Amino acid sequence: MMHPQGFDTQRNHARVLTGRSLSISGMRSSGIEPTPLVLTSSDMLLFFASFDFCLSMAENRVNGQKFRKFSSKPHSLRDFEEEVKFLREELCMSKSKHLLLLQELESKETELQCSSLSVEKLEETISSLTLESLCEIESMKLDISALEQALVDAMRIQEESIQEKDQLRGVIEEVQFQSREAQEKAKSVEKLNEELRKRIAGSEKSIKEFFQSTKERLESENEEQPPLNGECFFAELSHVFPLSSEGRECFDAIIKRLELPRNVTLIDKMEGMGKQIQLQEDLVKRLKEELKEEKLKAKEEAEDLTQEMAELRYKMTCLVDEERKRRVCVEQASLQRIAEVETQMKRETNKRSSTDMLPLSVL
Repeated sequence: MMHPQGFDTQRNHARVLTGRSLSISGMRSSGIEPTPLVLTSSDMLLFFASFDFCLSMAENRVNGQKFRKFSSKPHSLRDFEEEVKFLREELCMSKSKHLLLLQELESKETELQCSSLSVEKLEETISSLTLESLCEIESMKLDISALEQALVDAMRIQEESIQEKDQLRGVIEEVQFQSREAQEKAKSVEKLNEELRKRIAGSEKSIKEFFQSTKERLESENEEQPPLNGECFFAELSHVFPLSSEGRECFDAIIKRLELPRNVTLIDKMEGMGKQIQLQEDLVKRLKEELKEEKLKAKEEAEDLTQEMAELRYKMTCLVDEERKRRVCVEQASLQRIAEVETQMKRETNKRSSTDMLPLSVL
């Protein structure tokens, strides 16, 4: 016999389990999917106790019914044996059902353990994925800050290159201005040379006119005076004015033709004329030397300007090449960094998609 208190506790356990099953069936009938129950060890013991109680109740009920039937109606021995046989078959069936239920319970326990392990694994994977995603977000933030710094550096380099271009433009304008000044100086030197040529031509013309006037004056002298020695005249004249061979021949022909008399006043006049000729020749020499010096200066200035222009062109080409190389390096570095970030983002998206698909496959 079962104790009344144990009987009541088993009945209460059975009511709890039946209430749970009824609530689950009611939720399913109303269209609400019930949440899966997580059975603990106390729930399992409760389930076994209620199951034993149900079996004992069923056996008692069957025995009571059979006993009432047996006591109410007299049966023959054959009917009694059939009843016993029937009861034995039902007992075997109930035992087999009991074994099936125990096996099903064990399978449920194993499934529950597997599900708990899978849940723990999923929680671990989710925590690791969240940690990895946070680390990747921080690394992406660092990459973005580095890219921003690189962009700022590139903009600063661009501004510096613009300033250098402005400076080069100013230097080029200054060089062009200097070249224009040099051209103007060369033009002024050419103009001065032209003026000097004109002055030289005028001085030569004046010398020729002087010779002509001297010749005319000598021809107009008094022929009664004694003749002048040509060698003494040229010797005295050479101290004052160095004559060329043509001038010497001209004077010699004039003196021989006119047979100049030895006159002191004429010698003084000739000395004054020689001094004037010497002054004219000195002026011509000085003008020639000045012209030569101006030409040399203009040539040196032109060479200096050409050298400066060549150096500036070389510097400009070097600066342009350096700026082009710098821009190419900056562009290559930025493109490489962008490609790395894109590949990293693609990898992250692929990892996230694979991690999103993993829990579904596990479930």
